[in-house]
Amino acid sequence: MTQNVTLYAAKTLCREWDASTNTIPISNIMSQQFACSCGTKLAVQPQLAGKKVRCPSCQQVLTMPAVAAQQPENPFANLDLPSNAPQLPAGPTPSRSFAANPYQPTLGVSDGLPSGENRYEVLRQRHLKQEASIRSIGTLYYLNAGFFGITAVICLIGFAASAQNGRADPALLVVSVVIAGLAAGIFVVARGLRQLKDVPRVFAILFSALGLLAFPFGTLISGYFLYLLCSANANIIFSDEYREAVRQTPHMKYKSSIVALILVALLIVVLVVGFIGVFVSFAP
Repeated sequence: MTQNVTLYAAKTLCREWDASTNTIPISNIMSQQFACSCGTKLAVQPQLAGKKVRCPSCQQVLTMPAVAAQQPENPFANLDLPSNAPQLPAGPTPSRSFAANPYQPTLGVSDGLPSGENRYEVLRQRHLKQEASIRSIGTLYYLNAGFFGITAVICLIGFAASAQNGRADPALLVVSVVIAGLAAGIFVVARGLRQLKDVPRVFAILFSALGLLAFPFGTLISGYFLYLLCSANANIIFSDEYREAVRQTPHMKYKSSIVALILVALLIVVLVVGFIGVFVSFAP
């Protein structure tokens, strides 16, 4: 129905309607009228600007003026259409403002950052404190790896001593190999955390989740680790752009937070006590 009304309006308004193609020549829409000295009104089309034409009434030769640049008007605005015809727009549709999309993704790493040379400095300055705390977790994992490594060595020494006495215990050998593998895995995770790698972060989250079972100190320490590793800022710190920011700003130094230092000291005490207990248990 809308197409039929449009064709009807175009044919009524434009005398040069092209029935073979069902199109309106653009010159008819963009033409501008001017009056001859005899009073006859003529329409100037863009392709005739500057050319000489003859007035059809007085035969006077006229120079056609240039058509002023203007926005095309809606040719159907003042058309008398049937009462049941759909309403046609009077002009270009104004721009509309839409409400914010509630499902729009969250802001990225670079949102709100300057585009100058201090871009990476601003990014690091925003997250330097949490970055230092995450690196402290890597330091704690280094200590854990050392503890398990020493434990594996002690178990291996105990196996060797039992073998010399003719009472070799294969369980000690199996335990030493398992603990040595665990120490190697923790060492890799610690190195990855210090380098802000994303895959070691996943294993650190798993280790911290298991550490929640070690009530009460393990629960407190592991809960703090999970907070640092799973927060929204952690997603930025473990991103490729943030690692590039670290490479571009080697002059920016960080200091470990007091909480992280307390946790390090507490963990060292626990490791020392555990090491002494293991050593005493294997002492002759």
